[in-house]
Amino acid sequence: NYLDFSCGWGVRALSAMVNNVNYFGTDPNSKLIEKIKEMHDDYEDVTATKHKMELRAQGSEVFVPEWENKMDFIFSSPPYFALEIYNSENQSYTEGMSYDDWLKNWAIPTIKNIYKYLKQDGTFAINIKDIEYMHTAYLLERDFLALIENCGFKHVETHKLKNIKRTFGSVHWEKHTSGLNQKADERIFVFKK
Repeated sequence: NYLDFSCGWGVRALSAMVNNVNYFGTDPNSKLIEKIKEMHDDYEDVTATKHKMELRAQGSEVFVPEWENKMDFIFSSPPYFALEIYNSENQSYTEGMSYDDWLKNWAIPTIKNIYKYLKQDGTFAINIKDIEYMHTAYLLERDFLALIENCGFKHVETHKLKNIKRTFGSVHWEKHTSGLNQKADERIFVFKK
């Protein structure tokens, strides 16, 4: 069982289908969840296969009791504080929210939920990087590593993820002081419960 706590563009869901992996996901963007479900149905129709998929149109900070001790692997790329703003309801960041409030209200509950969802020998991986937003540096790598380890996880390895180009932006692009100039390299941090 694989949990994607921030479904992104649906690429990880498609990869799970292709590899016949049970896919569970959360994302507050209900339109995205609908489209991933459509992609799942289309894939099953075309390939005549069946894949377990369970999606929730909600933020990852909201606990799902049915998933406790059920996941073998949890991996995603979380929202990057205020850098990625999407046109959907109930995002992790709202206009004017402080970084500390974002960590307290979204990151910490999400990490605690991940710990509860993961089986005892399960693996949790996250790709994240430091950002600059509105001329301020945010050390997401440092902060997430500390929060994850404080929750009881053990950091076991780190992998480099080299992106050729990553566009950070949104419907609010004009508010961003960075964007295409952001360094695209990220790292995947791997933890064991």
